[in-house]
Amino acid sequence: MNISRWFYALCVFFSCTGAACAGETDEVFYNDDFSKLSVKKSSSLNAFGGASLKSVSINSSRGIMLGLRGFWHLNENFWLGIAGYRLLSYAYDADFMFEGKASRLNAKYGGLELSYQYEMAPKVHFVLNSLVGGGLLKYEVKNKMVNEPNLGRDYFFLVEPGVSLEMDLAEGIRFALGSSYRRAFGVNYYDLNDRTLSGLNSSMYFKFKIF
Repeated sequence: MNISRWFYALCVFFSCTGAACAGETDEVFYNDDFSKLSVKKSSSLNAFGGASLKSVSINSSRGIMLGLRGFWHLNENFWLGIAGYRLLSYAYDADFMFEGKASRLNAKYGGLELSYQYEMAPKVHFVLNSLVGGGLLKYEVKNKMVNEPNLGRDYFFLVEPGVSLEMDLAEGIRFALGSSYRRAFGVNYYDLNDRTLSGLNSSMYFKFKIF
């Protein structure tokens, strides 16, 4: 599934969830010696979606990954969402040569992401998050001819904890800078393994309120 399909599925999920919860209310009672007041309070459901850019290290080479993320507000501090990332292969120089020919790495991963958010100051939020999911690796020979061999593919599992600082730019719009550590498991693909696929990332992202 490519990233655009991830994002489409995310929007459909949030839209359906919001429609289902739109009519829910909570009844709150206030009592004292003089009066009794019943107030209907509408429940609020917030969801954010946005794009992310990551600077990553794969096999000691730097690259850029583009991602799409979406979050559903669980309570005051916790958010649950999904995220998907794809390596921009034209911005990454793979060192791997196949039969003397340069190759291009196709890498993508995604999964569930849980975030804890703490408001440090008005419009400034400290965020701890962790992504758990899986991904795919595939080498392709550059300028591939019709009879070039298929280099196969490999699948892996990963855990990626991170930290970021979010700032409210405007109503419903946030910008953030952050860092994370990608830990891969089960990688056995040519010159790539668990160690060479794991590494520190730096990131920047925007979040937009969906509803």
